[in-house]
Amino acid sequence: MSIIDDKKLAADGSRNRFDARAPFRAVLDALLAAAAVLQAHFGRAIGALSIIAFFALILAIDWLRPAENWDTFAYLGVVARDWMGISDPAAIHAFAFDLVRGASEPETFAELTQSDAYRQTMANDPDAFVSMLGMYDVKWLYVALLAALVPWLGHDAGFAINCGASLLMAMSIIGWMQARGILRFGLVVPALLIIAGVPGFAMVDIPDFLTLSLVTSAVLSFDRDRMAVGTGALVLAVLTRPDVMVAAGVLMAAAWFFRDTRLAWRLAFAFALSVGAYLVVKAGSTHPGWWPHVWFSTYKMQNDLTGFDPDFSITVYATAFAWNIVRAVIEKSWLGLLILALGGWAMMHAAGIRLSNRRLVLVSALLLALVVKFPLFPLHDSRVHLLFLLPALLLLVAELTETFSRHMAKRII
Repeated sequence: MSIIDDKKLAADGSRNRFDARAPFRAVLDALLAAAAVLQAHFGRAIGALSIIAFFALILAIDWLRPAENWDTFAYLGVVARDWMGISDPAAIHAFAFDLVRGASEPETFAELTQSDAYRQTMANDPDAFVSMLGMYDVKWLYVALLAALVPWLGHDAGFAINCGASLLMAMSIIGWMQARGILRFGLVVPALLIIAGVPGFAMVDIPDFLTLSLVTSAVLSFDRDRMAVGTGALVLAVLTRPDVMVAAGVLMAAAWFFRDTRLAWRLAFAFALSVGAYLVVKAGSTHPGWWPHVWFSTYKMQNDLTGFDPDFSITVYATAFAWNIVRAVIEKSWLGLLILALGGWAMMHAAGIRLSNRRLVLVSALLLALVVKFPLFPLHDSRVHLLFLLPALLLLVAELTETFSRHMAKRII
């Protein structure tokens, strides 16, 4: 038999042999086709339900397996001292620790109170505990909500605030995507929130998730030209976390720089309200000041802040700055997301995708606010940076999806 005949037999054999890849490809093609049909007919409903389901799942997990955070003690302590009129440190301490103890598993409470020297001191020394409250009482709106809800809900007051923040954020995003005609891409939102680490701090009783919801609502309202809603949400965000004033100030400057006068006047008004509100809150606060707070949070924790007023040290500041950058790279996601946002924006620009003037103001100001904020308070934790990053990423994703939709519409026509 010749070589040609051998090759012919081999070819015939290969044609008759079963190809296991063919059924897999057929199933995959069928699934993708079905997904395309569902997306075409029910895309907006799927997008909205995916966002709602994400927050519902987070809240359900939080309800079934609460994630406790030490800061809950401090916020409850502020409620007792400033809103319930309790002046005795021992009574303030007992109120906060007894409330958490009664709602926590013994193992969890032990972790919160015994896992390190700082927590042991806080659990056993009421005076040292009360000395910490100045770093928390400036989160005025969150504490006010806690004070209103604690008499009715006890320890679950923080969970109720997170429920309200989840509802605000879900409705803000869904309403914005619907108005922009991109709600069928809503599945992207839960994925982005997971990557950003939002579930981790949406399940603890601290003000950061409420602040994120308010800032996101403000930015998306400004993108829709809903000025009154955006201004109100921004001022409330400052009352929840005073450092949001950085974003308010940079947003105002960016609006003037890019000549978005309609937004600039509103932001000037919002910034003035924010500064006034902060000054009122600060006047009634026991906050230790910027440098003691930076030292405590980014360099070295102190077991008692009574009389703690160190001189500014460039060595301490440089050490804190460098170490928190390292921790951000190793432990957190925000620095990677910032690089992704800047790189993605640059690639979009190179591809001819230009942001509208309003979005140019919002995105550039939010990213610049983060760059300004970190040197002012070099904390590695994502929860204080996502306030600026997440709304900027949502706007960039919206620009991409809107461009894709316009491109597909032209192809169909």
